[in-house]
Amino acid sequence: MGMITYKMGNYKLAKNYFKESYNYLEINPADFVNFYHVQELLDNIALSYKHNNQLDSALIYFDQSLKFINKYGPQFKDRPKMIEIARGVVYGNQSEVLVLQGKYQQAVELLKRA
Repeated sequence: MGMITYKMGNYKLAKNYFKESYNYLEINPADFVNFYHVQELLDNIALSYKHNNQLDSALIYFDQSLKFINKYGPQFKDRPKMIEIARGVVYGNQSEVLVLQGKYQQAVELLKRA
């Protein structure tokens, strides 16, 4: 439901669905599919905040997604590209928020990492 409402442009409702999914999810970061789903939910919550013009909240959730990726991603040595892609997506999303806030230099630095 989160992605459906997100694609319909109802970002507040989408955020609530994404948060509900995250809260009900049994987090097992040792399982790659679960790991990827958790970081994706955190990123989707952040995107919903961003589109709802709640930029500070968006940055908090993007940061949570990155922390999760950085903490648990290194264990998946057989999937380094997938981890880098996930990290790069978050950096790109963060940079969009920074541009909206007029923090262009910080956005450029993040894009260099992506």
